[in-house]
Amino acid sequence: MAKNEHIREAALLVRCSTDKQDYERQLEDLRIISERFGLHVKEPEHIYGEYITGKDDTTKQDRLSIIRLRSAAERKEFDVVLISEVSRMSRDSVSGRVYVRQFCNLGIPVYFRDKMKWTMNPDTLEEDESFIKELGLYFDGAAEYLKSMKTQIASGRRASLRNNQLVIGHVPFGYKKRGGTDRRHKSELIIDEETAPIVREIFSLYIQEGESLKTVSLAISAKYKIKKTVSGIQQILARPEYYTGQYTVYMSDPDNKKKPSEPFTLTFDPLIDQATFEAAKAKRVDKKSSRTPYPKQQVYPLTRLIKCPFCGHSFSPRARSGDSKGEKYRIINGKVAYSWLCCTRINNAGDCLSHINLNNEKLETILWDFIKEELLDFADPHKDNRHEKIALLEKEIREAENAIPKYLEEIANAKKRAKRAHTVYMDAVEVFPEEAQRNYLEELQKAKALQEDYSKEIEALKKQIQVKQNTIEYYRNSTITPQYLQSIENNMDGKRLIFKQLIEAIEPYSLSPGVVVLDISTINGSYYILFDGNQRGEKRVAHYIAQPFIKWHPETEGKLQMYEPNSYFTLKNIDIFETFEELNLNHASFSDIQCLCTLNGWVLPYNYIYK
Repeated sequence: MAKNEHIREAALLVRCSTDKQDYERQLEDLRIISERFGLHVKEPEHIYGEYITGKDDTTKQDRLSIIRLRSAAERKEFDVVLISEVSRMSRDSVSGRVYVRQFCNLGIPVYFRDKMKWTMNPDTLEEDESFIKELGLYFDGAAEYLKSMKTQIASGRRASLRNNQLVIGHVPFGYKKRGGTDRRHKSELIIDEETAPIVREIFSLYIQEGESLKTVSLAISAKYKIKKTVSGIQQILARPEYYTGQYTVYMSDPDNKKKPSEPFTLTFDPLIDQATFEAAKAKRVDKKSSRTPYPKQQVYPLTRLIKCPFCGHSFSPRARSGDSKGEKYRIINGKVAYSWLCCTRINNAGDCLSHINLNNEKLETILWDFIKEELLDFADPHKDNRHEKIALLEKEIREAENAIPKYLEEIANAKKRAKRAHTVYMDAVEVFPEEAQRNYLEELQKAKALQEDYSKEIEALKKQIQVKQNTIEYYRNSTITPQYLQSIENNMDGKRLIFKQLIEAIEPYSLSPGVVVLDISTINGSYYILFDGNQRGEKRVAHYIAQPFIKWHPETEGKLQMYEPNSYFTLKNIDIFETFEELNLNHASFSDIQCLCTLNGWVLPYNYIYK
């Protein structure tokens, strides 16, 4: 290329892995080329590059540097592109050809330093068809080389994993790699004497009475001068590796994407004993579903009664911001107002992204009126059929308790089958490696699925037993009367006690901003409360209906739970209440059920006075 006054600006496209020296070497080589051709490179704006490995796939998404380079070319920000090697543009046969054609169509010549050729004559913009065809072969070669390199790397990693070395995956907190110059042992996991005490103390603190994820997070962060969030504490407590001394990683076959990933189990010294881990696990499960607040938390009437229907954790209260400048909190009727949100969202302690936000002042008022309207008669201590109900509940508790050992026995059998499958796999791996691995993975998957199913059944039975025991206790000790309810209208502790006695759980589903369906389990069965928070004025209305008459079908997509506009109801047992002609029994809307509730008197008028 001769120096040309019309060619002023050049862009540099670089690509490398994590080797900073390689990145700088490419830039320096291309700077020399630009000077030789009399080109100007505006740095850093016209340097397009990133640390990246592997091949491209333009059918899915181009890498960021290509997208930025192409966008700038469309805006005519430069005249030519300089690249050090063909493989730096792409390591994929199809993608490389597409990129070359795109820049030719834009009238942007591309120079490859390793081939010392242009795709287009920089002076006349005439395409070099012969070189463009050659480039296709070079891209094919880069793809084949990448495939061969991946196979070699994968083979080396498998050998290292079989030798108990962690060459893929993340090192668990509390451990480190041995290090050193011995390649056969440098990636083995050993206890990190600096961080291991932190792990042990996290478990030790958490299982103590009154401690929570939050208190442990604050204590550990303060003592060790490190940032340990609630999410970080929870992740450590959930890792069985700390007592098993085993960490399983899975590696896919780069030559066969359909082949199941191969498991490799690494062993190392444990940090805690199994009893400590199980105690922490039991407490986490209990606190996830418990209705009892932590001792150090402020208690509100609805504390730990509202449960997230998507992740199972309790909703937590959060003070609402003030209405005007200088007002820290919103004040309603002389008190700080607050809202209820999923604690996972507030503490960033998991992957639940529920965006449901409940106004406490409205919700508490509606539920209190619901108790007086629907549950007070049931709570009358003078009912004469309590002994029959207690006897029935005690029978159901015995049946549930008898079922748990059977499920535990099935879990033990599933573990034995998985162990036998592993033994067969190890014996046959040298003779029939692929078949042995396939059979082992199938048996392992079945065994894990069975264990998970039986464990869920056990947890469900334990929860049922607890609920039934609470109900029996309520039957025996209830002293609720209309006069008593009236006396505690403004007593937070008294209302809290009533809510706990009569309501077991509240699960909210959002249809649109401010419009919510509350799935409520009470001591007298389950109900839906339809709550439209967008009403105005002091006099407002909510609606309720018992679940034997209705089924709610929530629309949930993924983990982002904001609005469910396509959710609907189906109705059953309709002969015992009034309906209207336009009602679709198989697909009723929120407004349809509001009309139905109004027709049958299932209405909760409530006051919401905002001062």
